[in-house]
Amino acid sequence: MPDALRPTYPAVIVGVGGTGKEVIMRVRRLIEENFGTPQQRGLDRVPWIQFLHIDTDTSEEVSFALGELRERIKLEDVERVTATIADVPGLLQKVGQLPHLSSWLPPGVEKIVSAVKGASTCRPLGRLCLFEHQPAARAAFESAQQTVLRPGNDAEAGAAGYQIGRMVGATKTVELQYYLIASTCGGTGAGMFLDLAYLIRDAAKAVMMPSVARGFLVLPDAYLNHLTPLIKPNGYAALKELDFYSRKGSEFRAQYTQGGAVMKVPGPPFNFCYLLGMQNGAIMFDQDRRDFFEMLAHKIYLDLLSEISAHERSNVDAAIMPFLDTTDELGWPKRYASFGLSSVKFPGRQVRNACAARLGQ
Repeated sequence: MPDALRPTYPAVIVGVGGTGKEVIMRVRRLIEENFGTPQQRGLDRVPWIQFLHIDTDTSEEVSFALGELRERIKLEDVERVTATIADVPGLLQKVGQLPHLSSWLPPGVEKIVSAVKGASTCRPLGRLCLFEHQPAARAAFESAQQTVLRPGNDAEAGAAGYQIGRMVGATKTVELQYYLIASTCGGTGAGMFLDLAYLIRDAAKAVMMPSVARGFLVLPDAYLNHLTPLIKPNGYAALKELDFYSRKGSEFRAQYTQGGAVMKVPGPPFNFCYLLGMQNGAIMFDQDRRDFFEMLAHKIYLDLLSEISAHERSNVDAAIMPFLDTTDELGWPKRYASFGLSSVKFPGRQVRNACAARLGQ
């Protein structure tokens, strides 16, 4: 009897800045390790999962060895948006004539010469880079969204042992999953994540199907060994903005082009927002972010492709859901969660092969 198909969901995974790149490249590596064959890339076998990386840094390097998988897991051009500005002072000379920028851009950004190797831990510069490249970012996201919903993906999923959607009684439910991974304390991720979360929500309206947006936001303690003094202030400012828009009755507004339409999106940026640090009362990652990034990548991989993912995620979501629209005694939202990850590995394939060999003697 063939094994039952495992449930999975269409998903677009968006990594922002260096933190986002570190995590999504590890997710891609996990997919390649588990699904790749000599004839076909693992990523090509799961077309219902797509990636997008948005950054102000043109470097493709990450903190783990890509080895022989480099060519198989590297980001394609359609999966990258390079949101750089070569001449920041030159652009800002005309900012007074651009109300859609001058209405929010603070003074001092013009002191930074360029944004081609990151946003110099300057959140306003990170947001400015997104404003300059918003059409490309939105087009890349919408393309990924269309790819994960292609009709042929059901057959691809079946060939890989999966079924897109989950059976509840006789009804199949399919929710489009969005993941956004960024830090709250640098320039690129901390400057872009809020706009990107709402751009995703706005673009998701066109799909006409249920969707869930999950934010994985890395807290400043992951970067406290950096010498820049802006890590904590950036984190504080980013979380204050996140908290403001997570309140009941909030509405995000942004005008990305001069004279263009104002994008208005009501409600919080994420259905589920995870605030993730390097330590808690029981564990600390010893300031080695590589293990921390591995944990985040494994969480996303297990969410989408493990045998217990749909059941586990449904239970977790149900446990969190009652708190999402509640507030504390001061009226502030309680929309945040966190997670850890542990594993018990049983070498099922090896045991099965060994038993088969013993039975065949």
